[in-house]
Amino acid sequence: MKWLFWRRKPKAEAVSAEMAREEEAPLHAPVFATRIGAVADGRPRSAPLSVPVELRDTLLAFARDVLVASGARVRVEATDVLLATLLDGAQRRYTTTLARAREEQDTELLVVGGTALAGLLEECARHSRLTALRLATEADPVAVAREACALPVSGCAQCSGTADAPRCERCPARAGGVTLRGLGRVTRAAELRRWTAWQVELTYRVSCRDRQERTDEWLRVGVDPESQLRLEPLDTAALARAESAMPPADAEVLLRAAMQTGAESLDPALTADAAVARLRSAADFHRRLEDIGNTFDRMAREETGTPAALTTARQREIERLREVFAVDVEAQLESACFVETTLAEVELRLARGGSLTLTVDLGRAQVHPPRCVACARPADVGGVCQHGHFTCASCSGKPNGACAACAGDSAQLPARPEARGEHEADESMSLAIEQVDALTPGMWAALVRWLLERDGATVERVDHGATEIVLHGGGAEGHVVALAQRLPAGWALGEVEVKRAASLCAGSAGARAVLIASAPASAQARAAAARLGVQLLDLEYLCERLAILAQSYQREREHASRDAAARASAAATAREQMLAALHGSEELLASAAANNRRVSGAGIAGAAATISGARQSAERALLAWETFADDWLSSFADREGRDGSLVIAADLARLSELGERAGHLGAALRQCCEVIADSPGVGALGYSAWRKAVLEELTTRSEALRWRVLAVEPAQWRDFRAARDAQALAQADAAASAASHASARAAKAYAQLETRARLPASRDT
Repeated sequence: MKWLFWRRKPKAEAVSAEMAREEEAPLHAPVFATRIGAVADGRPRSAPLSVPVELRDTLLAFARDVLVASGARVRVEATDVLLATLLDGAQRRYTTTLARAREEQDTELLVVGGTALAGLLEECARHSRLTALRLATEADPVAVAREACALPVSGCAQCSGTADAPRCERCPARAGGVTLRGLGRVTRAAELRRWTAWQVELTYRVSCRDRQERTDEWLRVGVDPESQLRLEPLDTAALARAESAMPPADAEVLLRAAMQTGAESLDPALTADAAVARLRSAADFHRRLEDIGNTFDRMAREETGTPAALTTARQREIERLREVFAVDVEAQLESACFVETTLAEVELRLARGGSLTLTVDLGRAQVHPPRCVACARPADVGGVCQHGHFTCASCSGKPNGACAACAGDSAQLPARPEARGEHEADESMSLAIEQVDALTPGMWAALVRWLLERDGATVERVDHGATEIVLHGGGAEGHVVALAQRLPAGWALGEVEVKRAASLCAGSAGARAVLIASAPASAQARAAAARLGVQLLDLEYLCERLAILAQSYQREREHASRDAAARASAAATAREQMLAALHGSEELLASAAANNRRVSGAGIAGAAATISGARQSAERALLAWETFADDWLSSFADREGRDGSLVIAADLARLSELGERAGHLGAALRQCCEVIADSPGVGALGYSAWRKAVLEELTTRSEALRWRVLAVEPAQWRDFRAARDAQALAQADAAASAASHASARAAKAYAQLETRARLPASRDT
């Protein structure tokens, strides 16, 4: 049965339509180059926007940039006032001072959540939907290639070509370089050609909504439309050097190709986000679903409606539950930026005779990682053979692995998965460990927070960094600082990451450091964690933890079933002990009725005194048995459970205690019955009638207790109707009534015996 689904609703067409509407108008790229500071002398200044002006508030600086980008003329009237003349001649005055906004009627207040700021944000969004940038090309491609292609570092497992190994502190891959094992000495480096290329950077708003919360985050995705490969977003340094430009002539073609690649690259992230949201609610959903099934099953047993009506109502409730627990994952394209950059092809001549060709992005000042000749995927760590063929660390498998190209065993790049649109996920969909690295940053933080909370910690603050997330919270052992990292593929946890986690607790006395990562931990990392007192939760922990959480409801059901079966077995054992104790007393009372030994004369008074004393002790024991029977019945629920079973409220210790109490009370009652059974059964002066009434009273009271014990059959706990016997309780009431009548007859008979035999006054009357 399909139940929990997520809907992905790409809305990239909005940007395409916006571009079509603005085809005839030139595209303006807003330039956000504002220097924020404080006016030295505090006096109001006024100057055109073309002259850099320091403003007191960042909101005013933002308003200035937006107004200039829209074509308005802006003047600074004061440190907290902007005057703008729009294209239509209308004037607007903005301030961030509340007192000035109240005194001047034509001045609008800029405040977060205000109408004026909301309008400027909308204007900014409209202008930034389609922009174009030209990256600076001052870098020397040969120098960039020589600097990026670093030689392996001695002692670094990654540089030696071992896949899934930690990277040392000096590993060139940490700085974004390309580590080429076996490169040797480069005798000559020359630029072969240079050309201009267009890249597209897309900004998506990813929304994930489930029953618990809604997560909105913005993702920047760089795309090379020609090779259809995903690029890293532009960093701050590249954006600072960029200049505004006009989009290319074939902008629409490039945008469509980039949108397709961007949607395909986002698909694993959306799938992983949906899996996390589903995992958080799966157990609760299954419990609610089982409650619906149990409710309608009980209604069917009670025949509260026709089968067709009950089936329709059940399906309707399930559909409502599916809607409540539905997971919606939506990726909407917010903006697109065309990036003009210059690429250069650089050839490195090796001392061994071969050559290696690399592509250098001059705008980003980076070298594109070479493609592996075996898997055709780009990689930043690998080896180079004597002919210049590059093999990544994963394909080489060992430091001295053979070159696939030289052996004629090169493979083609695997086809990319097809993009998926709106669909539903079935119950088999779960969060795999491979999907953790594909999560968006917001959902990765949500997953880590959820895992910590499931382990008993309370997360109080989450700090998002460029490559890591730091969570502060409290637990049973005090303050907890958790560092969550997602390392690149083929990168294992090393001593560097453990030291970073330990440093977060350096200023907090008694704080406990936790390092969470989706990468395997190396031996060096484990040794450093043990030395520095860092709790290490690596790939192995996440695999085990996610598997347990994915099966939490099934495990919960199995645990509940085992617990219920164990309680039922303990209750059945206690029930047998109670019945055995009562059966022994009833056998003694039956043998006492068959006693025909006679007593006469002075012996009647002694026999009557013995029976009276034993009867008083038996009554005390029976009163304890009455309380015990109430405790026995209160151990079970009066109504059936949601699944139609008998709910056993008492725990195993309580049920075991009931069995022990039954043995003690049974022994006390048997002692009294033995005394009465040994007394003479026949005597004159009304002795026989009185003794018979006493035996009948004790027998019927014991029978009432036996019926109360038989009212519950724990062995049939799965079926409430079979486990609870209402007729047994009726029989217990009838026996209790007969015991009352027998007690009255015994009191009347003893009064006659007391008069005839001249017995001393007794409490037995």
